Amino acid sequence: MKRDGPVSSQASSAGEPAKSRQRLSQSERRAQLLRGAISDAANVGLGRLTHAGVARECGVAVPTVFAHFENRTVLVKSTVEEIRRFYLELASYWHRPEIPARAAIEAHLNAYSASIATDRPYAQVWLEWSTAVRNEFGIWDSYITYHNSLMDTLAATIRRGQKQGAIGKTVNPMDGARMIIASAVGITQLHFMRRDKKEIARFVAQSIHRALDD
Repeated sequence: MKRDGPVSSQASSAGEPAKSRQRLSQSERRAQLLRGAISDAANVGLGRLTHAGVARECGVAVPTVFAHFENRTVLVKSTVEEIRRFYLELASYWHRPEIPARAAIEAHLNAYSASIATDRPYAQVWLEWSTAVRNEFGIWDSYITYHNSLMDTLAATIRRGQKQGAIGKTVNPMDGARMIIASAVGITQLHFMRRDKKEIARFVAQSIHRALDD
């Protein structure tokens, strides 16, 4: 992906030398710990995410993690909140009014696909979050909130595209938005199946066509 969108989550590593760690501000430390939490959750799953695992991932003491996330519920909820922030920021970047609507949706879905290579742990944790229907730690409720926000963004762009004549007039904006979001699951699975880039690109193009054309 040409990085003209939001900055990758992997701008710096989770673990850092002790001297560098001492110079981190509170916000920088929290960001580091969240990256470590996402990396650990990608390995062990959200249900097995612990303060000790995050500490190992980041090379810090366990009390450091507790200082930012007071208990396991807060840790897990904060982890999925970072996933929410990351993907809604990606959507916000592409769904700007100056970008033609259909081009915005195409660029957004292709940017998501490309981000799986650069931010693989985020995609892996997002995939688990999107099926967390048992609602442990209340994360299914938080996923629904994220999903509804993304739906609103996509549906608004679809309506704009219909006015521009670039999206089918009979397309229901909410259904089209739902199909685009559903296709992200397939895209993620194809990446984790190590499918050919051309096959993934074809699936993206087909998903857009089916969601946006009469």
